Amino acid sequence: MLSAYNKISMVSARIAGSLFLLALLACVTPVAASAAQTAGFEGVNVTATADADADGHISAGVLTIDLGTNCAACSQSAGSLTNAGGGVVVKVNTTAGGAVWLRPSQPTNETIHLNLVKIVDFTETERTNVTVTLYDDSTDESEPLASETITVNVESPAADHAPNRTDAEPMTGLPAAGTSRATDHFRFAYNRTQPCGLLCRDTTGQITTTDNTTAENVSVRVRLRSGRSIIWSGSEPVGVLTAGDTYTSTQRINLGTHALNTIGQNDGRVALVVEIRSDKWHEVITFGRQLGI
Repeated sequence: MLSAYNKISMVSARIAGSLFLLALLACVTPVAASAAQTAGFEGVNVTATADADADGHISAGVLTIDLGTNCAACSQSAGSLTNAGGGVVVKVNTTAGGAVWLRPSQPTNETIHLNLVKIVDFTETERTNVTVTLYDDSTDESEPLASETITVNVESPAADHAPNRTDAEPMTGLPAAGTSRATDHFRFAYNRTQPCGLLCRDTTGQITTTDNTTAENVSVRVRLRSGRSIIWSGSEPVGVLTAGDTYTSTQRINLGTHALNTIGQNDGRVALVVEIRSDKWHEVITFGRQLGI
């Protein structure tokens, strides 16, 4: 049998060993668990920039995409997300057709703004689905990182001037001289149309700012639409437009027989779409007309 002295010695040794082990563990720095790689969306929404009749069916808007991605170079292989790729890309498409590919300027969390004027160009229905899909830089569409779809109420510019209606009949003939429409920051006044040939017309309009606004790097793009087709398009730079200034824009519109056939197939319906851009704003003004063709 062990003496009392030996028992005390054995207990003391065990305590000393335990204290040494605790001290050793205290000197070891725990390895932090690596954060999970994620690639997705914090939010996707559309803000209206043109809804003249305030009926909730927009004729132009801005798509805002908030990325929720914490890997600087996301890559996906067999369902596993790694950090070995070259970045992410975003695809935006609508049920009306057409797609836009975007590459974020920052490798991780970022907000992307995209003007959705293409919805106006290609959609005549009351609703369209906008699908935003995230891929790794291989753009292998068979294996997306994330996808989100939202539904947007839209209408063509020609219908965006009659309260609570999305099937408004446009006015007949050309607008009267001086007819104007305004957005939050710009006003466009139709001036006149003069013949310059059998199927050629010089169309003049005046652009001003509203609310004593000064706009920089202003440009104007004018398109003539019939149904889903763009039958003519022209653009020009304006520059700085200070409060009270007026810029006169003259566009020469040449229409061929194909354009006339398109107008005839759409029962004479056309829309004059005026896009005005600046450093801060992108706004759309439209005139819907019914021509006797």
